Amino acid sequence: MKNLILPLVLFLAGCAVDVNSQIDPIGNDMYRVISQSPSGLTGRNILTDDAKREAYEYCQKARMQLSIVEEMGVDHANVTDDFPAAEIHFKCVP
Repeated sequence: MKNLILPLVLFLAGCAVDVNSQIDPIGNDMYRVISQSPSGLTGRNILTDDAKREAYEYCQKARMQLSIVEEMGVDHANVTDDFPAAEIHFKCVP
């Protein structure tokens, strides 16, 4: 039961917001996913949940488990169009 809660929470969080995200390899079998709000209205917690969902789905496609290495983010928008964002570094492990 406990193993089903995280995927469900991440899935539901991802359905609630429109964000821009992409996954890039960064070396040593690690990947980076950045989830950024298209406006200043989405909070970092929602963006972090979206990034985790993207990472989880990426690892599931490879039939592996998600292992988060690091989480980073910016909480607020500023005048230079640096909208809220979350960045997660992760690995897919057997």
